[in-house]
Amino acid sequence: MMSDVEIRILKKDEYGKWDGFVNKSHHGTIFHNSDWLGTCSEVLNKDFKIHGFFDEEELIGGCAFFIERVKGLLIGSSFCEMTPYFGLIWEGATETKLRKEEMLFREFMNSFQKQVEQQLDRAYIINPPGFMDVRPFSQNGYRTEIKYTYYLKTKNITKSKGTQKIINGARKKGIYIEKSDEIQEYSKLLEKTLLRKRIQFPRSKDLMLRLYNKFHDKKQAELWIARTKDGEVAAGEIILNDPKMVNRWSAATNIELGNTGANALLLDTAFLEYDMKGYETINLMCANVPSLTQFVSGFNPILVPYFSLERNNKKYEIAKQSSDIFKKTTNGIKGIFMNFC
Repeated sequence: MMSDVEIRILKKDEYGKWDGFVNKSHHGTIFHNSDWLGTCSEVLNKDFKIHGFFDEEELIGGCAFFIERVKGLLIGSSFCEMTPYFGLIWEGATETKLRKEEMLFREFMNSFQKQVEQQLDRAYIINPPGFMDVRPFSQNGYRTEIKYTYYLKTKNITKSKGTQKIINGARKKGIYIEKSDEIQEYSKLLEKTLLRKRIQFPRSKDLMLRLYNKFHDKKQAELWIARTKDGEVAAGEIILNDPKMVNRWSAATNIELGNTGANALLLDTAFLEYDMKGYETINLMCANVPSLTQFVSGFNPILVPYFSLERNNKKYEIAKQSSDIFKKTTNGIKGIFMNFC
């Protein structure tokens, strides 16, 4: 490795430095925040580690992992329930020449891979949108998969005629939108939504409530509710914000009121407010689930790719053939991602 550069596990007293880097990095998201990771770690009973990339003691990148021991195998994952990704982020040095910058990037990525291969039997990394260069991994035998999300540019919202008609209809029916602190009310609606999809909620419910309360206190989580003119909850959304963008995180609809257009009016109202607050980008999620894409595509968002990286050693592959470990650690992603796939 080049002199004066290193990769090491961050100490807890360095998490403030990590959070500052996450906020300024164009790859960093609210899901990379150490409080987010720590809350998930407590509820899910999984350890997490943050690999920091340093150039002359300056933090220029990193990757977080949840670590879990399953049947004697060490599994590392950079996603979890209620969290779509918190993989690699990279800012690079203040280098203007592409060749030197790419050399530094590859040096770090290759060294990071060596650490991962020494420490983990399985590594599954889901990188955030914007981290596009996965060549050092795919060229070294990692399985890469492309995923998608939707970005909405608040200055360029051009709703389809069908979506605008639904929004107008919701207004005529007396649907009104409010921001609320009634998280338990929303929780009950979400639980009903998930039960319709045959998804169990108990652990995710605790995690959702803990994350919402923590980041609501930080003024980074807002609960939006759509109600009928009689005050009945028709739809709800929890929307997260970080310094760079707004993220749709969790959504629920009252199936008995599904034809009111409440969810479309809710989003239209929220998008207008976030535009007025100066946010330029809203991450709509939902792009990997065909049944959800039709709804959000009515706002004419931009399709944005992101990548997952997977590496299993021989020990893991052998175990996978004779046990349920593969199912435990990789199946059920539909249930894990829930609303934001």
